[in-house]
Amino acid sequence: MSADPFASPAYLRLLKSGDAGAFELLVRRHEDRLLAVARRLLRCEDEARDCLQEAFLSAFLSVHRFENRSCLGTWLHRIVVNRALMTLRSSRWRHEWALDPEELEPRLAVERETPLTWLERNETCVMVNEQVSSLPTPHRRVLVLRDLLEHDTAEAAALLGVSAGALKTRLHRARRALRACLTESSSLPLVSL
Repeated sequence: MSADPFASPAYLRLLKSGDAGAFELLVRRHEDRLLAVARRLLRCEDEARDCLQEAFLSAFLSVHRFENRSCLGTWLHRIVVNRALMTLRSSRWRHEWALDPEELEPRLAVERETPLTWLERNETCVMVNEQVSSLPTPHRRVLVLRDLLEHDTAEAAALLGVSAGALKTRLHRARRALRACLTESSSLPLVSL
């Protein structure tokens, strides 16, 4: 038996019965993490917040169908990602879509950065941003899920509704396309993507 009160059968019964208090607790527990997910997938703060609100509304309306095959947090994460992907699919700003330069920074912290190093790094991020923006939507999605959000293959495949093999193929093609775009547009020394 889990010590997590959000996994208890009594709590799930309250949620499925439409108890607003139980749902409010669920929202409070997961909203920060899920907003971060929406922010990574969508370009602007307003769209991320709208996405999260729509996802929570969708979850509230469909919680009675939750089958307890996964934890509630995973179920909510899937709803947020699906809502964000729907937003991306329906929006007309595909060519404006950009990554936050900080998302492209190396994971290692740099103690001191000179202004020249900072400028070079930001110019590189802008260039990569532009090239990722020019990729077809399926390529952008798989790169974001695997390389930025760092989902494993099975998670990313489930979120995109494809098999693990199809996801690996898409990821390979997306990385190859990004590498080709970057090679054509600059003289950057490229590391293997």
